[in-house]
Amino acid sequence: MAGHGTGGPLEKAGLALLAAASLLVALCSKEIALVWLILLLGHLFLFDREHSRAGRWAVLAGVASVLGIYALLHALPGYRAPMEGGAPPPWDARFLLMLRALGDYAGLIVYPSRLYMERSISHPGIYGTMAAWREHTRDEYLSILGLLALLLTLWLCRKAGPGRRLRIFGAAWFAVAFLPISNLFPLNAEIAEHWIYLASIGALLFVTGAVLALPARGRLIGATVVVFAVVGLGARTAIRSGDWVNAETFCTRTIADGGATPRILGALAAVYGQRGDFQKQEIILRKMLAQFPEYAPARINLGICLSRLGRAAEAEALLGATRAQADAVSRQYPHTWPAALQLAQLRRTAGQTDEALAIIREARVRFPEAWELVKGESDILREAGGPATALPPVETYAAAHWWHFDSQVTLGSLRFAAGEPDAGIAALQQASRLDLYDGRALAGIAEIELSRDHADAALSAQLAAMERDPDQPRQYAALAGILDKLGRKTEANAALRKAQLLAVKAARGS
Repeated sequence: MAGHGTGGPLEKAGLALLAAASLLVALCSKEIALVWLILLLGHLFLFDREHSRAGRWAVLAGVASVLGIYALLHALPGYRAPMEGGAPPPWDARFLLMLRALGDYAGLIVYPSRLYMERSISHPGIYGTMAAWREHTRDEYLSILGLLALLLTLWLCRKAGPGRRLRIFGAAWFAVAFLPISNLFPLNAEIAEHWIYLASIGALLFVTGAVLALPARGRLIGATVVVFAVVGLGARTAIRSGDWVNAETFCTRTIADGGATPRILGALAAVYGQRGDFQKQEIILRKMLAQFPEYAPARINLGICLSRLGRAAEAEALLGATRAQADAVSRQYPHTWPAALQLAQLRRTAGQTDEALAIIREARVRFPEAWELVKGESDILREAGGPATALPPVETYAAAHWWHFDSQVTLGSLRFAAGEPDAGIAALQQASRLDLYDGRALAGIAEIELSRDHADAALSAQLAAMERDPDQPRQYAALAGILDKLGRKTEANAALRKAQLLAVKAARGS
């Protein structure tokens, strides 16, 4: 309603355009913004009594225009990675999951005791044995709690008295925000605490409406409870904020609190892997496999970890087993191409170049959008037959993915190595326009220009690259080479010293 306030026509039009642009940015950033849109339109058409019918329909037309633009943007590029996991459960199972989710979220809103990023509320073997049913009895309690919360909400919305309109509005708010995360529709997790933030606003409005229906003494008691809740929950929030110091702390505390889901364990394993602590990574990945033996990404990542530890035979056994089940695994888990890449690397190291290429090409059929597989195939081809042999897969991918920075940089480098400097510069110029913060493309242009004895052009490109990557030692080392070529020895030595200082600083920081 930004365009319907006070002010002249130009001011109203400007505010309306700004609101439309903000809505479009919000939708492109996170699709949950659609919930805010539904809440806005619901309030406008069902609860608002201030704006005219024409004004409401004008807002609806503006929203429809923004949604049309968003739909066009959403169609670019055409490929969308499938969601991890198998086929969604049948509707009766989804309804039960919805009740469990409602019960779990209701408990969290009232008393947030065990907090972690995501949790599971479905277990395929829950009814297989009596022992399994007893172990997961909590899930049945959640279903009952969710059903009771639903019935209580409906009863209070029907009950006449003060605050009824607020109760209905709060319940509607909660329902609109809860349905997308209710498990009625496929999601990448069943329960996640941060998903309930928006819906909890509606829950608080509903509770406020319920408190208004109480007699004066009841409202006083309710206000007192609110004060104590704010103090207690504020203190708990301050304490739990320490979980976010870094990724390792977040994961370890979440696991200690009972949130050892595959995603959290995988995130902790990734932290250790990025740090090069492969022994700790192996421990976590083996724990994942023990708890979730059918979780293919754990097996794949363990194989990659063992490969980096130099235990090729163990890695081959795990990654080879994944290859044998590749079709089924790729359908269930859309990001498991690293298994093929690592297995191909093992075969490449063993001198089995043809086998390595066959593994990667098989994987590319299943994962056509994975640039890393294209790069892996190109590297093997370059090692076996030179840069000209490595060009075709990269050229094909880069032509179909003109927006992909790394593919354009690789294409430029290969064309230069294959004796096509002008074509290489063209590809690198295209890459430089795709990422305004990465200096690799401009540094590549500087390298090509320097090889052609165009030292002034190389200097210009290198300085532009350094504006994007000002703290990279390699950029100063490259600058030193160009300045030396120009005969500017003093400046070249200063640049070289700067490169050495930055390298030492980076080593200390790691």
